[in-house]
Amino acid sequence: MLDEQFRKLLENNITCYAYEYEFYYNLENVIAKPRNFTKIAGRITRIVANKELTLSDHSGDIDVCIDNLDLNIVRLLNEGDIVGLAIMYDTSDNKFIAHDLTLLTKTRIGIDYKNTNKDYDLKYRHLSHINDKKMAKNIQLRSKTLSSLRKLLADEGFMEIDTPLLHPFQGDSTSRPIFAETATYDGLRFALASSPELYLKKLLVSGFNKVFTINKVFRDEEIDRTHLMEFTSVEYYMAYVDYKYMMDFTEKLLKKLAKEITGKSKITFMDNVLDFSKPWKRISIHDTLLEKFGKDLYELDYNELVNTARTVGIEYSEPVSPGNIIIDIFENLYLSRLIQPTFIYDFPKDASVMCYDITMAKDHRDNNLMLERFELYLGGMELANCYSELNDPEAQKQAFDRFLTRRNKELTMDETFYHALRVGMPPAGGVGFGIDRLLMILTDSSDIIDVVPFSTYHESQKSN
Repeated sequence: MLDEQFRKLLENNITCYAYEYEFYYNLENVIAKPRNFTKIAGRITRIVANKELTLSDHSGDIDVCIDNLDLNIVRLLNEGDIVGLAIMYDTSDNKFIAHDLTLLTKTRIGIDYKNTNKDYDLKYRHLSHINDKKMAKNIQLRSKTLSSLRKLLADEGFMEIDTPLLHPFQGDSTSRPIFAETATYDGLRFALASSPELYLKKLLVSGFNKVFTINKVFRDEEIDRTHLMEFTSVEYYMAYVDYKYMMDFTEKLLKKLAKEITGKSKITFMDNVLDFSKPWKRISIHDTLLEKFGKDLYELDYNELVNTARTVGIEYSEPVSPGNIIIDIFENLYLSRLIQPTFIYDFPKDASVMCYDITMAKDHRDNNLMLERFELYLGGMELANCYSELNDPEAQKQAFDRFLTRRNKELTMDETFYHALRVGMPPAGGVGFGIDRLLMILTDSSDIIDVVPFSTYHESQKSN
């Protein structure tokens, strides 16, 4: 049918691929303020009995009567065609009437506007932007969020930095790297950026006291509702402050951002109302467990810790680091409760690979069994991570060496970062969070894929 329409249009000397069309208003502007005469353009999403069509663009939909148009041309139109219309507004009938139509692009496939196959839309992502109005709004809100975040950080004196995405080393994240090899230089291999952290810290060494980067990062890890191998993150670093200052700053930043994007201080996410306006809760892992059990879990020996874990239903078949046992106990008891914005701070030193194998955080100033680190939870989901940044070059080098020994001797570390720390990095706090996860919350989306314009690879694509 579409091929036949295309042939007949050509026979009537009607171009199917126009070069341009006169400036037009977004459809939402036309609907909000109907004008006596204007020109609009968009994609046909509905045709009714060759008498009415619905035109759509990113801003909305508009119904237009097409009774006045040449029926021979109208019959050759199809849902999915892109057209320009000269329209009048009939105040008596409160409707738009087309007086001229210009075919701008003839669809050669057509669009199934009733499609509900998410796997199909993931493969042909451009279709989901057309079919799914919520998805289209998410993309617009994503753009607004990125612009607002940049402005808010700039207003606070932060300088945006472009950091490389091709790294000659792999040492700023414990995730498995994704590598890229060149054909031009045989054997030259780069790790795709898993974090801009080391570059931003080098700038602190250079005397730039407030820096940030918004860019893509890449991690070879499992894909699920809240994880992608390629995602967008922001990292911001400030000299002469610690993790507690960054806790205050991050709360202020995200409160402003959420209000600017949504216009509200209370946001619904997964049937929960998140109240951004109240002071955000802060929970010390150490103090909370001390109060719960009446003893300091950080001072227990291994068997005592295992027995304590058993009292809350946790069993281990293999040895686990004491810090990880403490975290398991904490998460078992409290993680499901972390719906409202909550900072979790003062992690055990050996609680994770990130903090043990490749320490980037300072030891806690009051307890060397802990690190000065926080995580921010929103809607039960981890959003942000922060350290009082380690600036002792020898401690950092030891952590790098330990990481290489324990994880993968083929990986390399950035020796220039060690050099920078030896030059001297001021005390600093640094925060990183995934923008995609934040957008899930701001748009009340259950799957991270719903806030990403395009995804190279997603869970549902494994079978394709």
